[in-house]
Amino acid sequence: MKISKTALSLFSACLLVGLLGCGPKPAQLASEIEALRQKLAAATTFPLDSVAGGQLIDKSIQYADAFPQDTVAPRLLFQAAEVAKAIGKPERAIELWGRITQQFSSFARAPESLFLTAFTLENDLGNKDQAKTVYKSFIEKYPDHELNDDAQQLLQFLESGKTIDQIMEEFEKKSQAQDTTKAAQ
Repeated sequence: MKISKTALSLFSACLLVGLLGCGPKPAQLASEIEALRQKLAAATTFPLDSVAGGQLIDKSIQYADAFPQDTVAPRLLFQAAEVAKAIGKPERAIELWGRITQQFSSFARAPESLFLTAFTLENDLGNKDQAKTVYKSFIEKYPDHELNDDAQQLLQFLESGKTIDQIMEEFEKKSQAQDTTKAAQ
């Protein structure tokens, strides 16, 4: 039995529409994500429930993949990145913040996503060279952002090659010197 090209095309189109119609509904998926968020928020122990956290991350990604034009998508990805970091998955957090800065660059928290990427590279993964690169990118891209001063200071610390103990010691000495100067006046 031969099937005409027209009939095959029509069948394929109907199948595609049927499959798309069976996909997740935004309200239902958002509701599931919110339930997981509330479950994590209600937790009284630390670390967070990594199973619920992983489900929230997966569903948030599913939402952003299915509804990339929805203004909720980058907010859900940002929330998922925070959860990923909280459950000890800094690489996943960086991946999600990266997706925000690339795919949702107009999202209000896109600059924060870039900053948090650098901060996580530095503090969670110990990748100081890559952190420097990302801090520099943040400083160039967002010169007027409220986190710019922090990024510049963190970059200076990284470039100084000093340990956190050395930096804290210097800070304490400066504070004591300032206190002595004020007392003398």
